[in-house]
Amino acid sequence: MRINKISELAGGSFELFLLIKEIQVKTARNGSTFLTFNFTDGSDNLSANMWDTSLDALEVSAKEIAFVTLDGKPYNGKMSYTIERIRPSYPSEGISLTDFIPSSQIPPETLYEFCLSKIDKMADGELSALVKEIYVDNKDKLLWQSAAKSVHHNKVGELLWHVARMVKMAGASADTYSVLDRDMLLAGVLLLDIGKLIELSTDEMGITDYTKDGYLFGHAFLGIEMVKKYAEKLGTSEEKVRCLTHIIASHHGTREYGAISVPATAEAYAVHCIDLIDSRMYIYEETLTKVEPSTFSDPIHILDGTRIYKPFAEETF
Repeated sequence: MRINKISELAGGSFELFLLIKEIQVKTARNGSTFLTFNFTDGSDNLSANMWDTSLDALEVSAKEIAFVTLDGKPYNGKMSYTIERIRPSYPSEGISLTDFIPSSQIPPETLYEFCLSKIDKMADGELSALVKEIYVDNKDKLLWQSAAKSVHHNKVGELLWHVARMVKMAGASADTYSVLDRDMLLAGVLLLDIGKLIELSTDEMGITDYTKDGYLFGHAFLGIEMVKKYAEKLGTSEEKVRCLTHIIASHHGTREYGAISVPATAEAYAVHCIDLIDSRMYIYEETLTKVEPSTFSDPIHILDGTRIYKPFAEETF
């Protein structure tokens, strides 16, 4: 059966066009070689195996669009897919690469301008100048960058989508809790993931992977280095730089989850919570689009195995 989207897949044999994100060579228990393909249709991702084959036998390669025949069967309570046939797409088939690049639901340029407008309204001139200099100098990267290789905000431009939503929550938090320094809180959410511009590389296909420095140091350390470099150039006060870089260092909350330090200021704790809420809500949003009403999702690893439930919306009269 010919289909257009991964979300239409079920059991049985299906044909569709997919962008190959990655091909991994693996070895089965019997010693034979097989390949695992990671695909995307521009909205959803899918992994499928091709048995008893090698890279040399393929007509396709990573980062190109292929026409794929898949066979789906239940395995351990979920669908597992095997590749029956795969070939390159042909120019005559009229397939556009842009349709397969996952991107933010709001144009990145709109998100960038929203963030810049909030920066310009900051009362603290030092913090505003520091954050704006970083955003202006790195505009091109910010417009394209995803926030992760996987898990959350992992599409083109979604680093800014993540930031813009955190900016909204930061404003509401500052309105609610008088202990919070509004401008420090805002600067914190705008810059907590700025190191991802160095940690991650999102290529022209929208595929994100870690850089060498990303693997070696992580985005918190890289972000702190970037902020200190700009602060030295602009002469930003030492105490403000200390508090701002502490937010970046502690935004993962605990050392167990990759924090360099734990939140020791009200702003650092608030930023940690805001970041956590938005990253988790993204997972709920993405999962609920694939769950039928009155049913549960598969266990979500990052949510400690939680199976997300989609309530049935009863009709009202």
